[in-house]
Amino acid sequence: MEMQKDTVYYTCTMHPEVRLDKPGKCPRCGMELVKKTIKSETNLNNSEAVVTYTCTMHPEVTADKPGKCPKCGMELVVKK
Repeated sequence: MEMQKDTVYYTCTMHPEVRLDKPGKCPRCGMELVKKTIKSETNLNNSEAVVTYTCTMHPEVTADKPGKCPKCGMELVVKK
């Protein structure tokens, strides 16, 4: 088992698939991003780890499911 940290990201209230690692404006609509924190379990097994998807050209864009990058339209890949 390993200890996990809380995950903090910034997202758009109109486009929840947009997730950036710092504050700013939504690349799709220009609205101010809001801070979100995901509380992690204290003891997670590797098999229970959350899968995150990201854009190879825009690593600040992350999502919890497959899809397309809102900035360039490329397919999101599993973040390593």
